[in-house]
Amino acid sequence: MITALIQAQKAGKGFHWLAMHEEKLVGLFSLIDVRRKHRAWTWNRAELAYWVTPEAQGHGFATEAARAVMDAGFTRLALHKLIVYHAADNPPSGRVVQKLGFRHVGDEREAFCKHGLWHDLCHYELLASEHTATQHS
Repeated sequence: MITALIQAQKAGKGFHWLAMHEEKLVGLFSLIDVRRKHRAWTWNRAELAYWVTPEAQGHGFATEAARAVMDAGFTRLALHKLIVYHAADNPPSGRVVQKLGFRHVGDEREAFCKHGLWHDLCHYELLASEHTATQHS
């Protein structure tokens, strides 16, 4: 996994940050699947992805670290849009997405299989202009 993260970052397709609290790892936050152009289209978008250790969940680390990653995506990487997905059976992750100001786009039924069970995904998006507006309000 670490090798794949490093290769994605070198190729400009993914950017990754570790979140630490009191010298302990509390999570991994990423902008993955960075898409700049496709044929004649300009995309400048990425997917926000995050994982928080079980013992660190519920303490606001996900929201705080994701905001910092979003800021980097919209400012340093000049992204136009961020998308994020969360498993429908993971409501705490959905609450993080909503706190961050993302707009619900729709749901994808049976989007992925884990441990032999199919799970639905909830899909959200946020434009750079919307992020900037929430930062100044």
